[in-house]
Amino acid sequence: SQRISAQLVQLEDQAGKMLKRKSEKLATALTRVKELEDALAKLHETCSSGQKEIRNKLAEERKKTRAASKQADLLKDRLEAQTKEERKRRESEATAAEKLAEQLKILDQRRKDETKRLKQKHQEELNMIHEKIQHVIEGKDTQIRSFQKQAERLKLKVVKLEQYLLAQKDNL
Repeated sequence: SQRISAQLVQLEDQAGKMLKRKSEKLATALTRVKELEDALAKLHETCSSGQKEIRNKLAEERKKTRAASKQADLLKDRLEAQTKEERKRRESEATAAEKLAEQLKILDQRRKDETKRLKQKHQEELNMIHEKIQHVIEGKDTQIRSFQKQAERLKLKVVKLEQYLLAQKDNL
């Protein structure tokens, strides 16, 4: 009877230790999920900061483009007011200004395309991190369910063992 009681205590201790280890593993997994969530938040901040910087640069370039466009318009007005001889000399300057305006338009379009590409890249990175986090969470959920099933089985075994030991005790 004492031996059976000792075995029962030992089984209960083992089950308790197993549950404690499972709980510790779960706590570690939850800590890792929190770390991944924090990393995702930092990445969101970085993306947001990068987008603000791109918007600011784009606005600055637009201002430059408008200023260059105004300058080109002023050059054209001056050319009309000047004599024919001077007009010929200034036509080359107007052509240069138009080329500059065209180059600025091209640069503006490239900047827009680059902004779009960077936004898409950041979104893809965010999606990938989100998928990884979801995968980890799903894996941990599966692990938790498995641990819970194991714990239930251990509880059933302990109950059966107690019943068996009680039956043995009654038979004595």
